[in-house]
Amino acid sequence: ATVAPLVPPRQIVVLDATWSQARKMFHKLGALRGLPVLRLPNAPMASARLRRSPGEGQVSTIEAIARALRLLEGEAPAVPLERLFELAVARAVATGRSLDS
Repeated sequence: ATVAPLVPPRQIVVLDATWSQARKMFHKLGALRGLPVLRLPNAPMASARLRRSPGEGQVSTIEAIARALRLLEGEAPAVPLERLFELAVARAVATGRSLDS
């Protein structure tokens, strides 16, 4: 199981991109080298998605931020972000936008 670091970071860096773009950015940006990587716990993914995930546990940026906050700071800061994601999915469905599942 993934656990919070003994000394929580003062800040986190989040790459907001597609999964393949984020992977490339991580390898190409020298400023990211040497930074510790926070491994997020696996959790059930919402069944409704805005985009198809390339793999189990690979979630959207907002979901990743919510998981990081839950790990580092507890439930309270994570819940509003998860609700925002659910709202975005619901609005996409309501407007007829095609969602990947």
